[in-house]
Amino acid sequence: MFQLNKEKEENMLNVSIVEDDDEIRESLAILINGTAGFSCIHTFCDCETAIPRILEDPPDVILMDIGLPGMSGIDGIRILKEKMAEIDILMLTVHGDSKSVFEALCAGKSYRMIAETLFISEETVRRHIKNIYKKLEVGSKSEAVAKALKEKLVRS
Repeated sequence: MFQLNKEKEENMLNVSIVEDDDEIRESLAILINGTAGFSCIHTFCDCETAIPRILEDPPDVILMDIGLPGMSGIDGIRILKEKMAEIDILMLTVHGDSKSVFEALCAGKSYRMIAETLFISEETVRRHIKNIYKKLEVGSKSEAVAKALKEKLVRS
């Protein structure tokens, strides 16, 4: 059985996991707690339990499964981002379809949020995204995701 680090430490990256598969969730917690500089402070099997607890005691990073029972991880991201725009969320997925991955990306940051985070204009963000699309020879986020999955540039 794994043990969560109950105390938040100053120089640690505190992580919460939202994953419905017990084995994956426990394995990730063990891996995180066994890695210097990281601490798993919460594990949850669904968004309904995770969201209120995360809002009460926020981590630095959330690992969120896309396909959760009840509320999906994508919907969970939307709720958390509305209340905690600065929180970093990494998506966990076994989905191979670009629609699920694309929806998760759309619930990551808007151009405005990216611009504010990087202290650049929204137009600069758009220009960078346009250049990325040009290099990938695509015209949209969904095409970029589909191409990345098809050519195994990212794992699904």
